[in-house]
Amino acid sequence: MIDSQAFNQQLSNSDTPLDKVYVFYGQTPFLSEENAHNLVQTAKQKGITLREIFYIDNRSKLQNILDSLQSPGLFDPKKIIELRFDTEKPTKKIGEQIAKVAAHQSDNILIIQASHLDRKVQKEKWFAQTLSYSTVVVSKPIYANQLPNWIHQRAEQLAIKLDGEALKTIMQFSEGNLLWTNQILMQLAHSDYPQPIKKRVIEDMLADMSVFRIDDLTTALLNKNPHALKIVEKLEHENESLVFITTVLYRDIDTLLQIATSGQPFEQACRQLRVWQSKKAQYQTALRHYSEQQLLVTLKSLAQLDRINKGQEKGDGWLLLSKIIDQLIHPH
Repeated sequence: MIDSQAFNQQLSNSDTPLDKVYVFYGQTPFLSEENAHNLVQTAKQKGITLREIFYIDNRSKLQNILDSLQSPGLFDPKKIIELRFDTEKPTKKIGEQIAKVAAHQSDNILIIQASHLDRKVQKEKWFAQTLSYSTVVVSKPIYANQLPNWIHQRAEQLAIKLDGEALKTIMQFSEGNLLWTNQILMQLAHSDYPQPIKKRVIEDMLADMSVFRIDDLTTALLNKNPHALKIVEKLEHENESLVFITTVLYRDIDTLLQIATSGQPFEQACRQLRVWQSKKAQYQTALRHYSEQQLLVTLKSLAQLDRINKGQEKGDGWLLLSKIIDQLIHPH
């Protein structure tokens, strides 16, 4: 079992041989997805260019995946088969099929993106069997006291030098959102700002970004403010990033659902989930407005929106977002 950040460093060594099966899971899906992406890029550099992606839920049949693993590519002898979980709670029946797939003896590479699995699932026999066949990469949470070092290391990898105040400013506005933080750093990497980057540069960037307007949306939604629908219209009109909006909303709704289903007092659940102090009051208000069932349905709808954003499912993303917001604000 290897940490996600150590895995990325391991991949940077071009002499590292690739294994047959990889499982990526943990409490920080962004890091798991990044690990899988980096593995695919490394495989391409080694000449494995054919890739097939399958989405797994509790209704999936996995025989076609087994067939694909056993059959060579049309032009390439090896290929990458990627399984992406669409559920945090796979059934025993699906899990046993996944373990069977993981035990394959072909020359192909199997990637299992399990993301954030329910703790009970991680104790299942099929999951242990799957891990026994695999190189296991775990994405551990980056806590508030670890975030400065994480940002610093990321910046170094991108050849960015941040002064102390610039780093603090990124921390303050990220609230632990690694995807957002990474987007800021990527923007800096493709800019020509003089280094080290100063606080003023970060503040100017933030003033031009959609994060404030998206924050207006999350604030309105958590407070069940009908104005949230108008904000969605504004975001669409201003051509803001639907991908980023989806990510931010998914993070908030997922956290709310974890708090609601934890069986713990609110403060204790927040401590365990490392909820930022600035979010606690909003989350407490939201939990008075929304039931567990509403949060679960919303999470599934946001997962569908994510697939539309990635081109993996047909649909109008903005129309679906408006529907998601409307169903929360005005439940039928």
